[in-house]
Amino acid sequence: MGQVSLSGALQGGPAGAAESSFPAASLLIPLKLSADPKGFQQASGVLTRVLTDANVFVELGPVGRDVPRANLLYIKASGNYRLRLTFDNGMGGDVVVTSDQTGFYLAEYPATLFVKKVEVAAAATIEYFASGNTT
Repeated sequence: MGQVSLSGALQGGPAGAAESSFPAASLLIPLKLSADPKGFQQASGVLTRVLTDANVFVELGPVGRDVPRANLLYIKASGNYRLRLTFDNGMGGDVVVTSDQTGFYLAEYPATLFVKKVEVAAAATIEYFASGNTT
């Protein structure tokens, strides 16, 4: 059994003192997983793939093979990409969701509605990590 943790914050505000207005608008949102640290029984390790065709979906193993019930997914890409996720619908069937993404993607999913397959279409370098439990 392993664990993963997230620390950091989403910060925003005026670009510089000369551009700010009074009162200065700012935000500071702490980033944390729903359970931090989050335990897992299976994990992919941090993997990298170089993809060359934005029109062809490529499966990002080991999700579906070594991590068949992923409930945490991290992706970072050097450019735009199409993300296609196949979820278990809680009754053994599939729910497929496709979305356009850019840059950073991090999501947690309920243990009963886990990710079974991750596919990406891109002309970009993709870094990814997935973890989950066996049941």
